[in-house]
Amino acid sequence: MNEINDNNIQELNEMRNQLCLLKQKLNEQEIVNEKLMRKVTSERLSKINREGKISSIIAAICLPINYFILQIAGTSTAFNIVTILYLLVCIGVSVYSRRGINPEDVINGNLVTTKKKMLSYKALCNKWLIGVTPFLLVWFGWFMYELAADDSDFNIGAIIGGCIGAAVGTICGIIYHKKSMKNIDSAIQEITELTNE
Repeated sequence: MNEINDNNIQELNEMRNQLCLLKQKLNEQEIVNEKLMRKVTSERLSKINREGKISSIIAAICLPINYFILQIAGTSTAFNIVTILYLLVCIGVSVYSRRGINPEDVINGNLVTTKKKMLSYKALCNKWLIGVTPFLLVWFGWFMYELAADDSDFNIGAIIGGCIGAAVGTICGIIYHKKSMKNIDSAIQEITELTNE
């Protein structure tokens, strides 16, 4: 009888050891998965920051080029000033909207703050799109009016090029905005999963 009890105790101890080993392996797997997810989320935030910086650089490069082309086209000083101010505002909004989004915060564990900043960034991007669309429609109409005032070959080409550019730019802008929002939503979702909210 003692022999049976000893065998049962031994089997029970062996099962406990196996259970402990299994729990340890599961914990290690969770740690690896969390580290991997933090790395992926951090890389996603780095990409969002990089795209914003590239947009700001492109807008900054366009400032003098734009002014030069507008001078050749003979557009009014008021139109040129509004265009330059618009590009400066674009740069400012791009830099301002990404303030405080630091990919390293995801690695270092500051997930709640990062999530709040990402939600704020998303809201600002959507508000900017809604706010800037009417302005761009008015600006484009004004641009066409300015070009139509002079029927030179350059301005006729600029009107045709402007219409094609507006169509292509609108399509590219919509695609970019949707892709950007999907990226932001993915980052927010990943942070939510990491914080178990």
